[in-house]
Amino acid sequence: MKDKSIFPPLVYQMFAVGESSGTLDEIVEKVSEFYDKEVDNAVKNLSSLIEPIMIVFMGGHDAFSGLSHLYADVGYGQNGQRWELGYFI
Repeated sequence: MKDKSIFPPLVYQMFAVGESSGTLDEIVEKVSEFYDKEVDNAVKNLSSLIEPIMIVFMGGHDAFSGLSHLYADVGYGQNGQRWELGYFI
């Protein structure tokens, strides 16, 4: 099992202690709980980083969309003539 470096060395040491003391099932349970908490913390951190980026992106999209609709409805013609809801004034 030590030939493959899937787990950190501490996990292998804990497994060895569990095997020698006869409490391998308890050691495996503790290791799994520890890594479950690590994964949960990593997911929380990642989502807390993504959330503000998504808010800024969606706000920019909404602003661009709103301004483009406003410009299309009440914008300026080709010669600088002002439009009033699609008609020249």
